[in-house]
Amino acid sequence: MIKIAAVSYINTLPFIHGILNSGFLSNNEFILERIIPSLCTHNYINKLSDIVLVPSGCFIRYPEKHNIITNYGIASFKNVKSVIIVSQKPINDLQKIILDYQSTTSVKLLQILLKHYWKRNVDLVDGTEGFEKNVQNQVGALIIGDKALEFLHNFKHCYDLSYTWWELTKLPFVFAFWAITKNINEDFVNRFEKALKWGIEHKLESLTIYSSEKYDLFADYLNNNIIYNIKSKEVEGLKHFYKYLNL
Repeated sequence: MIKIAAVSYINTLPFIHGILNSGFLSNNEFILERIIPSLCTHNYINKLSDIVLVPSGCFIRYPEKHNIITNYGIASFKNVKSVIIVSQKPINDLQKIILDYQSTTSVKLLQILLKHYWKRNVDLVDGTEGFEKNVQNQVGALIIGDKALEFLHNFKHCYDLSYTWWELTKLPFVFAFWAITKNINEDFVNRFEKALKWGIEHKLESLTIYSSEKYDLFADYLNNNIIYNIKSKEVEGLKHFYKYLNL
């Protein structure tokens, strides 16, 4: 039984939809676990899952030898909406930023942007459940995932980290990609990739469980903010990410 770990956010629903409903995979072949990004990193590093939608921040350099198995992942060009800094004051006035406990890659991206774009030295502190309630005065917060879509307009200032990355590099940002922790049967890998492709082609079907209001919000998000095909520009952006990590 092949263990698959995927991020438990709206942006991953097309992949989940493809894995479960495309018909390319049989339910008796795999176990699917949906977990937060930091746990995907944990599962990859500790080989607790066989196939992982692994956050880019799991690595310190481009993982050419780490068994990337598909050309699909989670990326964005300019605004992503689901990785944001929120605050009541401009970022240049902040003294502290509370970090989303679900995050791995976004924290590293924030550190890069603070150093190379905003050129600020800000205290970064780990958040716990409900940390966004502490955003006030000179304290901001990094919020990721579905919660970010909810809080997008709830604060006076909101900074989209993907858009800021684009302003710094003029490149897309790759948040996660599919990788394996052990050798997987080639036939399964080929069918797995077909399932992902099918899911992307039917991505709006994955949203039918939501109310019309949320459906419209999430459909706009999937259509206009998320890139699923990791092509040359996305790879270039990913390599730039690792270059900045090592500066």
